Amino acid sequence: HEETFNDRTYTAEINVGAAQTLTKKSTPTWDTVIRVPPDAQPTYIGKNARHEWRAYAGLDVTGTDPASSWITFKL
Repeated sequence: HEETFNDRTYTAEINVGAAQTLTKKSTPTWDTVIRVPPDAQPTYIGKNARHEWRAYAGLDVTGTDPASSWITFKL
């Protein structure tokens, strides 16, 4: 018998840019710093459990909002 359990230990939404109009051929970039709480659990990958950190980026636009895939990183 196999069971799967998922839980979020930390979640945050960060707005990294003010509202703006993007042109067809523009290639804007945005930089930000993600501050993780000092007591946050580190990345762990074991035989029967794992704790991983993931992030993704998206835009709020009229119609369908484009977004990246989830990116996993180590803490």
